[in-house]
Amino acid sequence: MTRIWSWTVGVGFVVVGVMRFMALPGLPGWETREPVHGVLHLVTGALWLAAAALRHGCHAGLATRWLGAFWLAVGVAGEAGWLDGVEALAFDDAVVHLVVGLGAVVVGWAPVGKRSPT
Repeated sequence: MTRIWSWTVGVGFVVVGVMRFMALPGLPGWETREPVHGVLHLVTGALWLAAAALRHGCHAGLATRWLGAFWLAVGVAGEAGWLDGVEALAFDDAVVHLVVGLGAVVVGWAPVGKRSPT
């Protein structure tokens, strides 16, 4: 489960990271470039992809727990207003970061099922 999460969120974060370097007029929350935000998405997306790809994803759970905790902290800081001076983040970014962070922590700590040998 954590490997699937790592692939999915990793690809999504890399795409969002690239898009954050572009201004997309007419798309709410994407009207201005946010390079710091983009770099954070690119780096964490690449880490998730690496965790999913290397050694058959054996580190995907650990990466998902730590990256989830990071994005949960970013979401809390965003909701508290502590990131207001960093970049002009869209109003809903903090909520999205909270959801992704919480989801990652839950997936990362979920019990791993054993596969049947048959």
